[in-house]
Amino acid sequence: MADLTVELLGHVLKNPVMNASGTMGYGVEIEPLWDIEKMGAYVTKGLSLKPHHGNPPPRVLEERCGMINSIGLHNIGIEAFFSIYMPFFEKKGLPVIVNFFGFTEEEYVACARCITPHRLIVALEANLSCPNIKAGGISFGKTP
Repeated sequence: MADLTVELLGHVLKNPVMNASGTMGYGVEIEPLWDIEKMGAYVTKGLSLKPHHGNPPPRVLEERCGMINSIGLHNIGIEAFFSIYMPFFEKKGLPVIVNFFGFTEEEYVACARCITPHRLIVALEANLSCPNIKAGGISFGKTP
């Protein structure tokens, strides 16, 4: 069997397979369909400082050749993720990359500070595509 281990920021992962952030809920939802432990790491959906309701339904439109979605970063908040879902990843021994966001620069910093160091957290992923409400809706990612 081939050795697929990779190193990420000083952490050894059993393979380079990871989901795109936001595509697998909080991890437990996909478990009945697929063994999540086979991944090298799990990437969380975008987590904010406080729970965020996201966009009102309908959020998904199916097209003949795909789908369009506008979820609006619905999430339970960073603290709830760690108290409710981190035990699932601990049980699986699965490394986690935490995707986080804010609606202001201050919220980004506050959210990042709420991410308690944990042996399974291998990286943080700042979601820079969120709208900057204070600046009229431009994206944070537009200016370095």
